[in-house]
Amino acid sequence: REQVEEVIGLDASNAVLISAKTGLGVPDVLEAIVHQLPPPREGDINAPLKAMLVDSWYDAYLGVIVLVRIIDGVMKKGQTIRMMGTGAKYLVERTG
Repeated sequence: REQVEEVIGLDASNAVLISAKTGLGVPDVLEAIVHQLPPPREGDINAPLKAMLVDSWYDAYLGVIVLVRIIDGVMKKGQTIRMMGTGAKYLVERTG
């Protein structure tokens, strides 16, 4: 804990000690996540679409598949979406 406070500068008094290598503390960190972290906020269905790209891959039959998390708004088939980082526009061909 002292190293975290010295190197990163964060208060580590509530830090859960864990080792991914040995498995030490894994149940404790999972319990801490459930009890100490707030749930994601509820999105506004009436707001403009805002989504976060989680993953994408190519399927030989379907083409490019994109997995997104909808933050606000609604995504529908036929809608044009824009990637904020590049400005590129894409047509939503299917959802599900």
